[in-house]
Amino acid sequence: MEFGFQTSGSWTQLKAAVRWAAERDVAAFALPDHYFAGPGVPMYDALAQLAALAATTADSNMELVALASPVTFRHPAVLAKVAATINDIAPGRLTLGIGTGWHQPEHDVFGLDFEDLTTRYERLDEQLAYVAAVLSREQRGFDGSHYHLEETDIEPVAPEVRLLVGGVGPRRTPRLAGRHAHEYNAYPGDDFAARIDRMREAAAEAGRDPDDILISSAGAVVVGADEAAYEARLARLAKESGTTVADLEAHFAKRRTPRGDAERVRAQLAEMEAAGMRRFYVQSLGSFDRRRETETWELLHG
Repeated sequence: MEFGFQTSGSWTQLKAAVRWAAERDVAAFALPDHYFAGPGVPMYDALAQLAALAATTADSNMELVALASPVTFRHPAVLAKVAATINDIAPGRLTLGIGTGWHQPEHDVFGLDFEDLTTRYERLDEQLAYVAAVLSREQRGFDGSHYHLEETDIEPVAPEVRLLVGGVGPRRTPRLAGRHAHEYNAYPGDDFAARIDRMREAAAEAGRDPDDILISSAGAVVVGADEAAYEARLARLAKESGTTVADLEAHFAKRRTPRGDAERVRAQLAEMEAAGMRRFYVQSLGSFDRRRETETWELLHG
């Protein structure tokens, strides 16, 4: 199993984070794509930042990942053009994640349409096919209920761009990943193995080799060298976030966050690996903190 790292923040913070990741040969550096996380919280455009990271990591093999862009933010022509542009800067290193979107408040703030989930899944299916068509050397068009692409000569093509589909959806998400994606990012949950099985079945039905699809997961990791160190870390996080330990533990429990002493966390990740996971994106707990991330990294690696 390999590790990726996911964080967000200003350009200054990202430069520090990507240097830290490069020092540790992290396989992939991922950014979430959100426009609003609450009053006074700075949020930047993830795809613009990925383009900048592509240029500043030109001597690296580290993958750059959008994890993930909601279908509600951009027309698929925009997604495809941005992906092709980033690929021109960093050939073969971009993974473009596309999802249904889930955070209604950011849509309300900006006046973006937030259609019902069924419609967003329809759009996700079509956006994945549309983007693949634009980037493919085959230059095929696309005609769907929501989007249309003429069959014509479009440049530049970028078949090296990998598409990612992820989330917690139990049925439609794994099916779409099996049909379209190069990477399936399945968030932790009790049905983790079942979702992976559904993705593999959908891939086989679509005439694809399920083994060609990278299975990954993502989440915050709260770990201590022993149980006492874990409890102390949880208490620090609760204080920093202005909440109680009980409320924070309930939040992590709901999200199936890997947590506990180092042995327990490594066992949790090993169980996910046994189900097929080959990469785990460790999400930063708030703004990038070199000391905190280094401690987590060292505990995960024994």
